[in-house]
Amino acid sequence: MEFVLNHPDRCFGGVLISGMSEVREGYLKRKISLGMSVAKRRAVPILATSISWTNSNSRKVFMKLLKEAMRGNARNIEEYYRYSKDYNCTQQLDQIKLPMLLVFGEKDKLFYEHAKLLHEKLPSSELSFECDCYANWFHSWWLCC
Repeated sequence: MEFVLNHPDRCFGGVLISGMSEVREGYLKRKISLGMSVAKRRAVPILATSISWTNSNSRKVFMKLLKEAMRGNARNIEEYYRYSKDYNCTQQLDQIKLPMLLVFGEKDKLFYEHAKLLHEKLPSSELSFECDCYANWFHSWWLCC
């Protein structure tokens, strides 16, 4: 969203997959803080395994995700979590006039409130809840690129 906010002249729209404009919930903030703590300790294999497991529905997908996640840099991962925890662009969402596709997983109830908030605040958005097969297709596509 930051790119669309700062460079609307350089894009035609955006696709947000399980996106959020801010972290409000204590549960999610604690998960992010835990991720930061694990990354600071350079324990990438623990994070890689956990994240890959929760985003897979088969051993094949898990192994692909794990292989890619193991390549992560601990410092960059910690930085990503730190910025995610504090990032907030909710008050700027009405400035995004470009079309935005919001894609969320049907089973990922933790992000339903984020989906609702984004859809309400973005002037030109389409909200779609997809089954697990879509998420796995996307992860597979992303790993092949």
